[in-house]
Amino acid sequence: MINLKKTKTMVTSTRFSGINYRIVLFCLLAFASVQLFNAPQAAAQIWEPEGLNMPGGWNGWNNPPANLALASYTQVPGGRVTKISTGIPRWQTVFSVAAIGGDIVGGTYEWLFTSGPSWSPWNNKWSNTNATINTLQTYTKEGAANNTITVTNGKWYTMNYEDAGYSNTRAIFLETGAEPVSIATVSVPASVSQGVPATVTITTPLAPSAGELFYLRYTTDAWATSVAVPVTMTLTSGTATIPGMTTGTTVSYYAFSSAVPAITDNFDLYTIKLNANGGANYAYTVSAAIPTLSEWALIFLGVFLLGVGGFYIMQRRQVC
Repeated sequence: MINLKKTKTMVTSTRFSGINYRIVLFCLLAFASVQLFNAPQAAAQIWEPEGLNMPGGWNGWNNPPANLALASYTQVPGGRVTKISTGIPRWQTVFSVAAIGGDIVGGTYEWLFTSGPSWSPWNNKWSNTNATINTLQTYTKEGAANNTITVTNGKWYTMNYEDAGYSNTRAIFLETGAEPVSIATVSVPASVSQGVPATVTITTPLAPSAGELFYLRYTTDAWATSVAVPVTMTLTSGTATIPGMTTGTTVSYYAFSSAVPAITDNFDLYTIKLNANGGANYAYTVSAAIPTLSEWALIFLGVFLLGVGGFYIMQRRQVC
């Protein structure tokens, strides 16, 4: 009888363990489902189908915005807040401000950066910042206060938002006096000799407006480091000078515009327009130094004098 009771106890214990196993398995599956549902939140960048919107007082707080300048292209047909994946991943929009006929009327507004599905566009927000024009600033994920900004009639603004995923990030509003011009062409020097500075010319289809600045960004180490030199513009043409390099150095470069002077880092976030040769960039390789005409003259003179000196020595030896 004792043995029978022990057997019953063992059976009961086995059943109880089986129930625990099923509960644990159910909990694990539920946890995995929740993690899968929230997968976009853990991504290194914003989940692109949800995009980036900019609802606020300037559009009656509609989200997604019907104003295309404030709407993500992934959610609203024709939306102009677009993703740029080259360099620092970022979202960009360009909009005009005018009393009549602009994308927005001048004034001071509260607004937010938001990202979420079209049926729940307020899922994520970035806020807590009083935007200062032409200044790269931090925006707080789920900040307590709305952002504020003041925009002026007669101006254009380019907004660059760093895509840092679902965390605090940076953004900037760049102001120009008119719609930013594109960079139509960027020249490549036919040949560059050692130690000789290279001159690069860029052109624009229209003369740039007040506030538009142009740069040539170059590297000699595959973009591990880089430098931006200013382009001096005259109407629709401008030139920049890249310092002389040693023989065999490959210089890769592209042109970009901004509204911020003396840029030394975060070049992509300060960029309004760029021409990077379709993403391939422009490049030249420094060749060995070629003597100039005056240098050739000195070389020929030296050879001539050596020849005359040798002839004179030979004549002297024959006389002796």
